[in-house]
Amino acid sequence: HPRVRRQRQMCIRDRSTRLLNERYHELLERFAEQPWISLTYFVPDDRKEGGKYVTVQSTVKKIKEYERQLVLADERIISMPDIVSMQFLDRP
Repeated sequence: HPRVRRQRQMCIRDRSTRLLNERYHELLERFAEQPWISLTYFVPDDRKEGGKYVTVQSTVKKIKEYERQLVLADERIISMPDIVSMQFLDRP
C-alpha cells in the first residue's frame, strides 16, 4: 500500500535526520580537535533538474551556525541541508 510505503520512508528520513543531528552536535563538541570527517552531500546540476552526490574527506575549518554551513579545510562551503551523511574517521 502507498500509505505504508510513505510511512516507512518518513521513518527512515526521521532516523537519518536524527543521526545527522547527533553527528553535527558531536562535531560541535569535538571542533577544537579538528576531527577528520567524511561528508556526503548533494550538489545540484546547474543546467538541468537533479544533480549528484559527492563524498569528501576533510577537517572543518569553520562552522557557520546562522547560515547553516560548514567551511572545509580547502575553503569549500557545504550547506547543512545538503548533507546526507557525516562520519568521523581516523586520520589518514
